[in-house]
Amino acid sequence: MDPLEDVLTLLDTRGHLSSSLVAGGRWAVRFDAPSGVKFNALRRGRCLLELEGTADPLALEEGDCYLLTQPRRFTLRSDPEAVAVDAGRVFASSEGGVARAGDGAEEEVLLIGGRFSFGDRARTLLLEDLPPVIHVPARTPQAETLQWALAQIDRELRDGPMASTLVAEHLAVVMLVHVLRLHLTREPGAASG
Repeated sequence: MDPLEDVLTLLDTRGHLSSSLVAGGRWAVRFDAPSGVKFNALRRGRCLLELEGTADPLALEEGDCYLLTQPRRFTLRSDPEAVAVDAGRVFASSEGGVARAGDGAEEEVLLIGGRFSFGDRARTLLLEDLPPVIHVPARTPQAETLQWALAQIDRELRDGPMASTLVAEHLAVVMLVHVLRLHLTREPGAASG
């Protein structure tokens, strides 16, 4: 019996990709609390993640990935002094699946992301016992599979072959499974809730 597989199948897990975010110079983008579980992966550069209800920002480096498991507002920024703008405004003007932020001409940061939706019982069966953020640093052995999935998602979205959105969304679910495996390995008691 595989409890993680059983739960994810029961919960009708689906991946939904959003526009990528490219940023340069000084920038900050403030996001409303996501519905479902939000994920982002930093494909290039560095930035800070500030999550509502947590004291310290999380420094993200190229190749890092994270899941936000609870509906909390969050901000991605170049530095603590950057003034945040609303993500709705930034993403409303996206072109070709890419939103742009910042005051620099050079594109220093690239994030790809999306969210996962689940069936009605997800909060109780899976999400309730997870920490608000699960961070997977790039320089860990577990990140290798995530990097492969991210590279494939990036390729599908960039090249746009037939059924690319469907393939990319399924690859995102593969990413979710690997991140949850990593978390459950780090925190074995989390699987018994």
